[in-house]
Parts: sequence; C-alpha cells; structure tokens
Amino acid sequence: MAAHNLYNETDLFNKVALGDEKAFKTIFDSYWPQVYGTSLHLTKKPELARDLSQDIFVKLWENREKLAGIANPSSYLYTLSRNLVIDTLRKKVFNAFNIDFFG
Repeated sequence: MAAHNLYNETDLFNKVALGDEKAFKTIFDSYWPQVYGTSLHLTKKPELARDLSQDIFVKLWENREKLAGIANPSSYLYTLSRNLVIDTLRKKVFNAFNIDFFG
C-alpha cells in the first residue's frame, strides 16, 4: 500500500477473514507490487514470479480464516511470499537433482 495505515490494513484482513471479496481485491491490488517484487527478487524470473505471486494470493484466500487478528499484514504477506517462493525453488532443485542423479 502506498500509504500504509496499519489500522486499515488490519481491518481489511479481518474483513477478508470473514469472506469479504471486495476487501480481498483491495489487498490484492495494494500488495501485488510487494508480493511480486519479493518473488522476482528471489527467483530472478518474471514469469515464475508472476505465477508464484498468484499462488500466494490464492493461498491467502484459501486460508482467509487465519487472517483475523494479524497484527502486521505487510510483514505477514512478506513472510508468506518468501516461504512459498523458497519452498517452490527448493522443490525444483531437488526434483532436478533427482532426475539428473538417478535418471
């Protein structure tokens, strides 16, 4: 979000936790640059970063009931983004290693 207002962000997360799609769209629009930037920084591949960013927001929606009471939404999204990207990269490395090593 351009002008971070922690109260409004927390309120949006609480609304999403209750299933508010409009609040989710606001979060998506506001946080896409941060999530995509984190993904791109870690992957160095725009297409993969875009796909992972979409996956992050899907995961956020699927687990929306856990969003109620998140104290720092920006940090939460950064951590979620970083962890999903690292997990994905780790799986790709191990899969490539297994194919080359055992194939």
